[in-house]
Amino acid sequence: MLFTIIMSVIVMRNTVYADPNSSKGFAQYDEETAQKENEKLLEQQEKEQKETIGKSTDCYLETLEVEGYQISPTFDKQTIEYVINEKLTSDEINIIALPSNEKAKVEGFGKIKLQQDQKQCKINVTAESGTVRTYTIYLSEQEKEEDKKEKEIEQEQSEEIQPEEAKKQETKKGIDVRGIIVVIIILFIGICIIWLNAKSQKSKKIHRNHRRR
Repeated sequence: MLFTIIMSVIVMRNTVYADPNSSKGFAQYDEETAQKENEKLLEQQEKEQKETIGKSTDCYLETLEVEGYQISPTFDKQTIEYVINEKLTSDEINIIALPSNEKAKVEGFGKIKLQQDQKQCKINVTAESGTVRTYTIYLSEQEKEEDKKEKEIEQEQSEEIQPEEAKKQETKKGIDVRGIIVVIIILFIGICIIWLNAKSQKSKKIHRNHRRR
């Protein structure tokens, strides 16, 4: 890189420079001015390099999820594009995105209010060194208002039917209990009749034996 800069300086020394601020447009830079401009550029590059020395270049995500939905393919920090295949049931989604390096900054996560016909969401991860990686989640078609209304109507009808079904079940239980009680009473009466008949027969038998004696 240093070799490239030196070569640029050499080339610029042998080149005619037009002054962009000149009203004529043909005024020329001298070699000294060109050299100063190159020195400034070199200083700026060196400054940028020093600023990034020792800083992390990790611009990956450790976690990427969309609450309530499944993204495809399965998350891998090396993969930057994902899709939600199922219809969105709301105009807002909650993106959970955590960086693999705590010094990296993440933008585009949290609760996102979707615009009409929005097709994607972008999550930018900026490393400490300034390196940026962008993850993209492609969105499926949002659920239409008509579909939402139909679901609400079905839910209301279901809620109305449930109490009626509960009443029917309670009535059925009441009938079953009464039937069991009736059966028990009949059995009890039958047992009493059998017991009384047996007792009566025994009493008659004893009475006959007594008369014979």
